[in-house]
Amino acid sequence: MNSTISTNAFQLGLRPEHIKLGQGELSASVKTVEALGAETVVELDYNGSEILCLYQGSFDGQRGEDIKFAIDQSKVLFFNEDGNKMI
Repeated sequence: MNSTISTNAFQLGLRPEHIKLGQGELSASVKTVEALGAETVVELDYNGSEILCLYQGSFDGQRGEDIKFAIDQSKVLFFNEDGNKMI
């Protein structure tokens, strides 16, 4: 599962496990919550872009709730318009 935010010049690639919920300066709205046992997949709406997050344990947030999140910037990947990884 990869989350991607598109722009005109490049795409930003994030792994769901590299997004930390409940901390950080960014804010998004919870779209869906899917419990998978030991972890929970949380889908966020960030300015019209879908971001999938992998939360360890049971997530207490509700659909429509605004939540803070942080991205592990050392794990961000950039891709050009053709889908090739940029350095």
